[in-house]
Parts: sequence; structure tokens; C-alpha cells
Amino acid sequence: MSAKQGIRNRRQREAEQMQPPKEKKTLIGSILQMPEASLNNMCQIELMSNREALVDGCKGVVEYNEDFIRLNLGNMTVRFCGRALQLRSMSEESVVIEGYIQSVDFIN
Repeated sequence: MSAKQGIRNRRQREAEQMQPPKEKKTLIGSILQMPEASLNNMCQIELMSNREALVDGCKGVVEYNEDFIRLNLGNMTVRFCGRALQLRSMSEESVVIEGYIQSVDFIN
């Protein structure tokens, strides 16, 4: 592989990692063989060990203290229980939770 091809491949991988959420949903839909429209109301939760959680598709914070955080996901609620929990960052539809996560409960 030439140096140009290596740089092009690296840039392509970096671009794929930085895809906007809509493109990620399209990719996930094609992998799961589901229509993209059915993914629009779904949330995505990514856990990094038991120390951090990234929640995409969050509609708002329902309850928040250092022992549990409850989030509105539209059609359901999710509750993170643990110790020293905190909201590290929030954007329009994303939340990052840090702390010692002991359990995750889904409530309809």
C-alpha cells in the first residue's frame, strides 16, 4: 500500500467515525436490516465499563441526584443507579453520565 492510499484510508476511517447522527442511524438501519424511520424514535445507550454512559435520544432529565439519574427517552424512561453519579455534559438530545454505575433500569 502506498503512502497516499494509507492517508486516504485513515481519512476515510476518521470521517466514518465523525458521521452525524442521521448517517449513523442509516448505517445501523442497514446493518440491522431495519428501515431508518423506525430508528428515529429509538435511543442509543453506550456504556464505557461501569464508569460512564452516553445516552443519545434523551428528551430530558426527570430526576437527578448522586445516587440515581432518571431520563425521559420519549416512549420510556431509563434510570441509572449508582454512586457519585453526575451529568458531565448535555446537548439537545445527548447526555453523558459519569460515576459508579451499578444498574440501568428501563421503565415503560
